[in-house]
Amino acid sequence: MKSPRSYLPTASAFYLSYFVHGMAVIALAQHSAALQAQWQVGESQVLLAISGIGIGKVLGAGVGGALSDRFGRRPIASLGTLCFIAYFIGILFSPGWQVGFGLAVLMGLANAMLDGGSYPTLMESYPQRAGSMVLLVKIFVSGGQLVLPLAIAALLAHGLYWGWTLIACAALMAVVFVLLQCVPFPDYRALAEAQQQQLSTTATHDAQRERIGVEAIALVAIGFTSTATFWLAQTSLPSLGQHLAGMAQTPARALVSIYSAGSLLSVFITGALIARWFKEVQFLVLYPTIAALAYFGLLVFRDALAYQVLAFVIGFTAAGGVLQLALTVMAKFYPGRKGRITGIINTASSLSAFVLPYVTGLLIGGGGDAGSYRQVVLVGAGVALLGTALSLVVLARYRRVFGVRAGTAPTLADGTVA
Repeated sequence: MKSPRSYLPTASAFYLSYFVHGMAVIALAQHSAALQAQWQVGESQVLLAISGIGIGKVLGAGVGGALSDRFGRRPIASLGTLCFIAYFIGILFSPGWQVGFGLAVLMGLANAMLDGGSYPTLMESYPQRAGSMVLLVKIFVSGGQLVLPLAIAALLAHGLYWGWTLIACAALMAVVFVLLQCVPFPDYRALAEAQQQQLSTTATHDAQRERIGVEAIALVAIGFTSTATFWLAQTSLPSLGQHLAGMAQTPARALVSIYSAGSLLSVFITGALIARWFKEVQFLVLYPTIAALAYFGLLVFRDALAYQVLAFVIGFTAAGGVLQLALTVMAKFYPGRKGRITGIINTASSLSAFVLPYVTGLLIGGGGDAGSYRQVVLVGAGVALLGTALSLVVLARYRRVFGVRAGTAPTLADGTVA
């Protein structure tokens, strides 16, 4: 296998793609006012269009991971970038919310294809730092989500065309497509075989006898709860700020930037803690617990300053990389199936990306009063608490399967920490 430095251009290309992806995920919500005017509909129709992203991820997640394992990481990831470009350009010319829904489905497919090629490649390129490298994805996703609201605000302040942000995103993703044709990729089949052999000599007998168990079900379910917890925040925080805290539209929209700043800081801190003292599985328990408390705080504290603080806390804990940590933990249980693992967990993640916008659209309805938005907050708190319960199951299984406490995982022959 090549030196990890050889794969720095590969990782950089993927990180750039996730910077654009971060903007793509919130583009419809952030451009809601412009799209309502373009489509001549209300907010609930825009939310229904956003739910198409989840459907696309559900349709593509399992297939993308399986195709990645079979045909390689490069072609699947490249296909995803092309779908992203079509999504950005298509939104500019979409005549109605139904077409927007179809384009959102395409974006979900693009996300699934990109995930199927990128996550396994990052873990295979840097096996000794797999958790940290995968967690870095969140930095760039959060960076995109931090930049887009600011860019939209700047365009509005200068009276410029709102679609320039989408045009810029399409151009950046075209650059990613070109880069992916040039950068090196590791031999994933040979690496998976070597890791499986190493794991068989270090894991306990119980791990070999019960490789597929309750931890797999719990981790897949965490794929749903982790995404649902942050998806609800990034799409609903502006509306929650307006209807529950009495904020004006511009500062309410800025809550997403504050949330993204929390997410960005979380990735740096969590990555450093994982590299030195703690294991990924421990944060699967801690973060959803804090996120649930922050959601409840949205009901208790009803002023702008409190919402800014709570948006930061939710970003730090709910969007700080719990999904990526779940993927890394799952890969430790099943090192020979990274593509399929990514697909399975992302399928559950995709379900939440469809279910949450759909449920919030139904709760808000045509107009949406304060009571409707309080119900949205309760949904977020409940999903976060479910994530905590599931992560406790995973923590118990981690200790049993590897025969150690979560904070002292064994080291494999190649230096990879289990």
